[in-house]
Amino acid sequence: MPITSRRTCALALLAGAVLAIASQPEPALAHVKWFCTIVDVSSPPLGLHHVVSVFFVQIGSGFLLLVAAGVYADGWIARVWPRSLSSGAGLRKVEDLLVRGGVGLYCLSLWNRAAVVPWGHAGAILTPELLDRDHLVGTMQIAIAILVLWRRTCPIAALLLALLFGLGIVRYGLFHMTDYVYFLGFVFYLGLSDTTGRWRAARLPVLTGALGFSLMWTAIEKFLYPQWTAQILLLHPDITAGLPVASVIVVAGFVEFSLAFYLVIGRGLLRVAALAFMMVFVSAIPEFGRLDSVGHVPIIATLLAICLRGASPMQNAMWLRGSGPAVNMVAASMLYLVAFSMMTALYYTLQLSGARG
Repeated sequence: MPITSRRTCALALLAGAVLAIASQPEPALAHVKWFCTIVDVSSPPLGLHHVVSVFFVQIGSGFLLLVAAGVYADGWIARVWPRSLSSGAGLRKVEDLLVRGGVGLYCLSLWNRAAVVPWGHAGAILTPELLDRDHLVGTMQIAIAILVLWRRTCPIAALLLALLFGLGIVRYGLFHMTDYVYFLGFVFYLGLSDTTGRWRAARLPVLTGALGFSLMWTAIEKFLYPQWTAQILLLHPDITAGLPVASVIVVAGFVEFSLAFYLVIGRGLLRVAALAFMMVFVSAIPEFGRLDSVGHVPIIATLLAICLRGASPMQNAMWLRGSGPAVNMVAASMLYLVAFSMMTALYYTLQLSGARG
């Protein structure tokens, strides 16, 4: 088959995969706590004997195979279409503006006097459900929105963001704030905005890793606290497309975990994973309104930046150099299982250790 035909077939398959993922009945429920009224992080999570069922194993195995197939295709595409690994280094200024703009717009909407979003009147620490009426919090958030406008003042914005994250831990506990590790990614990104060389180049890889961790964490949450997601699905029955709520939750969790995992390890198909995530997030906006749209602004901005930049040294480090697609497929499958197991163990550990606030 000619190279051009191979590229066309590959692009067609990728487009079909993206559309298939985006059309699934599971919405962008990455942050269930924003919409659920029965969240109680002090209640124990489901035990593994209740989580792991025949259906759970079947769906998990299916997504493991999809990830393995994606890694194999990734390696094959890298061989026949090396330009798919382009780093997009020439778009670094656009990437920088996207991330800074996303953080700035989000912090502006959090300001307790802006009332851009429903939770504006009550005030919140970084996220909608972490309510706080301290006027200093709102002042810090509007200050961040202003400081990110200039590269040289971004480190000050990073410091304020770190202080707010620390305040969230003090008020709500480490367990709750682990949902939002990606804010620490923004701290790293903004803090090194006025640097050059390797430190500056490391900003997006670290932010991508932090975002991937957060999204995998919220995916695990769907398995261990399914009642939170179930309440939302019962209030929005069209999302389930007539399927059992319990089944939709399991599928949604694996969709989110698998895409987040691929954000961390993907190379040629990294942009596809980021695009698929964006489509899932955007598709949920009509159902969940402006809280969902504004709340995910910094995440969508980061995903756009990933689409622009493509693979980074972080993703390349996840691959075995000199090995073919088949070897990397097996290695990635094992890494997927390790990541899933470790995230689940960490979730149980933090919840049961009293780090929940």
